[in-house]
Amino acid sequence: MRSWKLLLLLAAAGAFLAFRAPGCWPPPPPDCPNRAVGSITTPGGTPEDVVVSPDHSYAYVSLGVYDRIYRFRLSDLVITDTIAVDGCPNLMDFTPDGSYLYVACHYGCKVVKVRTADNTVVGSFPTPGNSSGIAVMPDGQRAYVANCTPPNILVLRLSDDVFTDTIPTGADPSLVLSPDAARLYIWNRGANTITVMRTLDNTVVAVIPVGEMPHRAIVLPSGGYLYVALYDSPWVPVVSTASNTVVDSIKVNSGAFGIAALPNGRYVYVASRYTNLVHIVRTCDNVVVDSLACGSEPCSITPDPDGSRLFVSNRGLGEISVIGFSPAWPLPDWAGRIGED
Repeated sequence: MRSWKLLLLLAAAGAFLAFRAPGCWPPPPPDCPNRAVGSITTPGGTPEDVVVSPDHSYAYVSLGVYDRIYRFRLSDLVITDTIAVDGCPNLMDFTPDGSYLYVACHYGCKVVKVRTADNTVVGSFPTPGNSSGIAVMPDGQRAYVANCTPPNILVLRLSDDVFTDTIPTGADPSLVLSPDAARLYIWNRGANTITVMRTLDNTVVAVIPVGEMPHRAIVLPSGGYLYVALYDSPWVPVVSTASNTVVDSIKVNSGAFGIAALPNGRYVYVASRYTNLVHIVRTCDNVVVDSLACGSEPCSITPDPDGSRLFVSNRGLGEISVIGFSPAWPLPDWAGRIGED
């Protein structure tokens, strides 16, 4: 009997120590959005990308080949506006003050400028080939545009919307800025690499092999690690931004189309399009702690800036799934705060 009691005590002590492991947090639930709690129907089209306005009042969703963008209100998730944008609007980004939304139109070979005060298209700027991504610098002076044919990054000066520079990169690129905007990370689907570019002088400083067909990437808010979704692999490479090397790999389901991090950096969400799952990865130890059934063909994932929910674009259903907290769990005390703890 004593031996059984001793074993129980040891097991309890081990569980407590594991729970309190330095640098880690308890698994979900309840400390991260963990369940599909609702959806937003996107009439007449399938969503590609969602971006949240800088004032956190609205979000815009692009509908790709259906040539439109919807705006929905974050307070009640109601669609309030429809913007006609021809040419397959895909990835989007705002100017820092939210006055304009720049849209990469893939098949239209152009970037479109939308004035958000009245949701009117006020500019259209041709690119040499298929534009596949855009990232606006925090100072609002320029944007980087990924161009597929030929594969390069175009620099768009926003004061007069003129392309001023071209930086060669790998095949079929798209891009994301680091949180401090000092680096531009370009995933090259056709080259199986990540190109790292220094934005101070637009110089390529590294090319990182990451595996088959990188489809999206996200930098943690701390800036220390880059997580890469691979379309043709069941692994998510983790890149150290200090050394520009892959330091870990996380096994998920293949067909990873979307990836996003919570604003506090504790969790990364990975959408596996062909299994209709969203995997939740705890970043302190890179363990998959949950997998959620989420719509049909989930692709892009966008967190609400307060960290209380995420918006998942479902190509197979023509809707956006909302991942939030299970009704059984209240919001944790960190929800509503921006930045890592």
